Amino acid sequence: MSGKRKTLLPKTLHLIHEQGLQVSPTKGISSFTEKPGTHLAASSNTTPQKSPGKLLERDTELQKCTCKIDKYYTIDQAGLGVLALKDVHHLPFCVIKKYPRSSKKHIRNLKPARHKNLICLFEYAEAQSEIHLVYEYEHIPISLGCLAGSVQFSEVAIATVSREVLEGLQYIHSELRMSHGAINPSNILLTWKGEVKIANIGDSMLNGRTLRDRDLDLKAVGSMVIGLNDRALLVGSETPDTITTGSNLSVSAKEFIDNTKCKSIGELLKDDFLQLATPEGAWNLKPYYLEALPFGFRVGCRVHD
Repeated sequence: MSGKRKTLLPKTLHLIHEQGLQVSPTKGISSFTEKPGTHLAASSNTTPQKSPGKLLERDTELQKCTCKIDKYYTIDQAGLGVLALKDVHHLPFCVIKKYPRSSKKHIRNLKPARHKNLICLFEYAEAQSEIHLVYEYEHIPISLGCLAGSVQFSEVAIATVSREVLEGLQYIHSELRMSHGAINPSNILLTWKGEVKIANIGDSMLNGRTLRDRDLDLKAVGSMVIGLNDRALLVGSETPDTITTGSNLSVSAKEFIDNTKCKSIGELLKDDFLQLATPEGAWNLKPYYLEALPFGFRVGCRVHD
């Protein structure tokens, strides 16, 4: 008997689609087609690794996508979405989030968003009364809100989180030319690889966020430092504004919080407090992820026809 196995792959994936998502003669978003020149560039869900603080390569042109997307489970990735597979080489994972057609007035603001500190946005499709954004998939990411409710962060860890969020914001402000507008514990995710990622950049685009609110993004980082240090202050997606009298934050941390209210993002990245952050990434956050994993692990429901 030969020791070699012969595996025949199906010519097409088993389709699981929702009713009422007609965009073309094919059914549902599981087989949508993008129009060239109007939609986001297609990509696999993997992103090249570069040294900390460096931007990932920007798309030079928008591409036409004709691949099928097969949906499987509802999941929570900083908000409700659907875990799916793209019917292309290597079957990359992605997450689909849907929005009402009322968001269409800002649909022209959509663009590819790719950075090591972002849940990357790859493409979108329109289906009847909804808009579908296709995001990078991260396996069991845990929000800062969940983490802070489960573990106690050291100042080194807080400094590391702050630096990674600021580097993501630097990309959003300088490359995407917009603000995020919702920097809070629910929209900051920690991955199993120890990466800190800002989620839901597509929401910001559809909401028409401009650079006018970029100072609010920076102030939110200061609020995040307060909340990560004192878990009792961090409730849901809210972030505290002021340092309590009984806070055990160091002098450099308190000065950093004050600086988020008046200094630029470039100056903040050179702040003394961030010198505590671990070099070459956020690998020191992995133990925090594992401690919080039992509280952050949730399995979604299967998507049915």
